[in-house]
Amino acid sequence: SFPPHWTRYLVIDPSHTRTACLIGVVPPPEELDLGNRLIIEEEIIVRKYTPAMLADAVKDRVGGFRFEAFIMDQMIGRQTTEVSEITKRMPYKTEKGKNGEVEIVLEGKSRKPAEISAMVLQKVKADAEKYLGTTVDRAVITVPAYFNDAQRQATKDAAQMAGLNVLRL
Repeated sequence: SFPPHWTRYLVIDPSHTRTACLIGVVPPPEELDLGNRLIIEEEIIVRKYTPAMLADAVKDRVGGFRFEAFIMDQMIGRQTTEVSEITKRMPYKTEKGKNGEVEIVLEGKSRKPAEISAMVLQKVKADAEKYLGTTVDRAVITVPAYFNDAQRQATKDAAQMAGLNVLRL
């Protein structure tokens, strides 16, 4: 285990099939003798989430609606016109939101995919904090290489809504 004064951060891989979270640490600069690099405590896997497990986190926030957030990563930060084929396969209604962005309708309320992703990240963050016994407000979040600037920004926005400062995408 690493000293408690080393900075903890989350490494989150939010996939639509499985979401995983690791705890990373970085020592203070004066204690770093191997160059400026992040260290990941790979043995500490906080949790691997299935879509159904994450659906419970969203369900609690939107009034009991059973929701599988299985395609959020394909919709986040995208325009309605870009995802028309994807939305045809979804078990819930979508609509064109402000500035043409796609929104999901849950319990009569429209929500951006970034809002749904924020709920998922809040669940992951809460579990990590419970595991560590301390707060964590920093994260490295993986995104697919094909994500455009709008999708990357929407992912950062989701993390911010979840109370996470993104160190790197």
